[in-house]
Amino acid sequence: MSTKQTITIPAGMVGRVRNSLFGELGGAAHDVGSVTEKRGREDHPEWFVDCLASFDLARALMDHVGWSEATPPAAVQIDVERHGDLVLAAVRGEVEIDDAALKDIEEGRITDPAKAAEIRGRAERMREYVASVERELGRS
Repeated sequence: MSTKQTITIPAGMVGRVRNSLFGELGGAAHDVGSVTEKRGREDHPEWFVDCLASFDLARALMDHVGWSEATPPAAVQIDVERHGDLVLAAVRGEVEIDDAALKDIEEGRITDPAKAAEIRGRAERMREYVASVERELGRS
């Protein structure tokens, strides 16, 4: 991991990171739910350790980033050691969303030129931000 202690989520990216954090939180909750359905769970509390840790980490980052949009949006400082990997997963998730929208343009499901231009610009900005996060975390 990087020797850098914090990274900044710029104000313009906080909403997109938050959007993906909801997905990360939901995935962690699903994992907890899966363990609760296993036979023998009462005898194996250790089965819950990793999924609850992931859930708690995602929830803590949501608390830090904010559950709703600030007005005006503000940049957020993130502790690299605690949340760097989760932020990276979140922004990579947003790239997947952008890729799906770009495919919709490519395949003619989005035909409005203004909408297509907005999506392309959003996707480019997110890819640039992902690259900067990867560099800051020493992952590039």
